[in-house]
Amino acid sequence: MRIRRIVLGFGLVLALVPVAAVSPAAASPVPVAASAAVAPAAAPRLQFSRLEEDDFETQCLATPSAAVDPGWFPDRYAHCRRGTGIHDVFDANNVKVGEVHVSLIVMGFAVNGERRVDYAVRVLGITKVNAPELLLETVSIGMWFACGVSLTPCAGPAAPSRVDTVTGWRAVNYFTTTLTSPETADPGEQRVQRRFALVVDLTTPGQPFLPGPPIEAMYSNVRYDSASYVGRARGTVFLDHRLVLVIDERLDNQDESAQHIRHAFDHPVLTFTSWAGKTVPGKDDGIPSADDEPLTRMYNEAQNDANRAQSEKICKELYGLWDKDLVNCDEFPFASTYEGSKTGTEANNGLQRFSVRLIDAADNQYVGRQLLEVEFYRALRVLDGDKFFVRVVF
Repeated sequence: MRIRRIVLGFGLVLALVPVAAVSPAAASPVPVAASAAVAPAAAPRLQFSRLEEDDFETQCLATPSAAVDPGWFPDRYAHCRRGTGIHDVFDANNVKVGEVHVSLIVMGFAVNGERRVDYAVRVLGITKVNAPELLLETVSIGMWFACGVSLTPCAGPAAPSRVDTVTGWRAVNYFTTTLTSPETADPGEQRVQRRFALVVDLTTPGQPFLPGPPIEAMYSNVRYDSASYVGRARGTVFLDHRLVLVIDERLDNQDESAQHIRHAFDHPVLTFTSWAGKTVPGKDDGIPSADDEPLTRMYNEAQNDANRAQSEKICKELYGLWDKDLVNCDEFPFASTYEGSKTGTEANNGLQRFSVRLIDAADNQYVGRQLLEVEFYRALRVLDGDKFFVRVVF
């Protein structure tokens, strides 16, 4: 087993990654002629996302997180990863004589409405270090998408790959592919999770040099589903995007909900029910940590209603009766989460890690029905069991 150096970003060596010594000939897909694998010479104008492709690429190049795994996810439907793969080059005696560097940017676009994800790969540069006798222009570079941790290409009638010489890649510096998941006749969500990885391979036909094995340049975890309760009957998302619901205390239509949630996060002992040492899960402070406690969407109307009933019962004990046209009993975590007042307490062996408070009715209903249900759960295909966080802006 050789140690492969993977350079993530432009020239920064971040890790030494062991890769099994796979025979390039065995791992490489069948070469595809450039004319068959690539669109016409003009750079593609992809309309796979709400983000314009050129703007997205510019943003990706300027975003630090795009240079480290798993990459940059501006939302659940867009992914970008840039980096440089380093291929060692050996002579006939298996002595390293140099390196070939392949710098590229990979943009992924998941589709809300189809079980489909589109990828665009653009080569930013191909250079060599040392190996003065290596004819770089005739070196062959293959790229394909692998399914899972294997470096072998995804199966399918149209192999998502391109193989070309360095000269060919410089002339047409991109390729695109689409990866789909067929919907079956069975009812239900039909969730299918896949790990897609871009693999870069190098061969030196006709030259007395031996390249190292293929390397993985990037990966993304994708989920296909056919869950109609989030609006469109099917869709695809990138699972590595951190789901965060943002509520703004500065806006009149949500300020009371936002203040309630902020107090639950930052001053939990002053919220009801109150007890020493109380904490409330779900907070996002903009600095992800392994200690963060997410909320979990619960798509179960009976359980959602049970949480609401439990919250209203506690509100009545605290506040008595109220005019429901003017004020509502607001609960956090939300009734539509497993951390709600009833289901969360039962899961925590009776520990009440929630808060209830009477707030303006219009505020409560706007946040619950519009921000949470429509603009978050539905827009981002948040399914039962999906984890998410809440950030309060104030």
